[in-house]
Amino acid sequence: MEALGNNFALGLVSSITAAIVMMAVSVFFVRIVIPKVRGILLRVPNISGEWESNEKTDDGKEVKRKLIVQQYGIRVKAKVTREHYKKRVFYYQGTFQAGQLVLHFEEKGGEGYIVGAMVLKLSSSREDLNGKAVYFHHNSGEVVCSDRWYKKC
Repeated sequence: MEALGNNFALGLVSSITAAIVMMAVSVFFVRIVIPKVRGILLRVPNISGEWESNEKTDDGKEVKRKLIVQQYGIRVKAKVTREHYKKRVFYYQGTFQAGQLVLHFEEKGGEGYIVGAMVLKLSSSREDLNGKAVYFHHNSGEVVCSDRWYKKC
């Protein structure tokens, strides 16, 4: 009877270990390998690195943005640091296909409350990203669509 219990425990541990390994392999393929292969097959240009934007607001204040992109084929993670009155950090995830960077974002520390989307088009020179950001502006109580542009550093 004791041997049956040991065999059952060993079988259970083996099954759980195999399931964990298969989950890890699946996640690796879905998040890294498949987007990378699609990027190669679609000949997606590499936009990884730092991009900058400087602009003036209506009241004459300067707004500096730095976009840091990490690209895995068509899959993209990015971080934008915005300096205006105070420093704010936004985290982005999305895809880059057909020269279009499509991202959704969330502000660090915003607890899911400060969110939105951004779509940027890569220029033919591959030195500029231009497009729009859309988000709900809580102070004005309306959805805002604003221009965004970044230049490769």
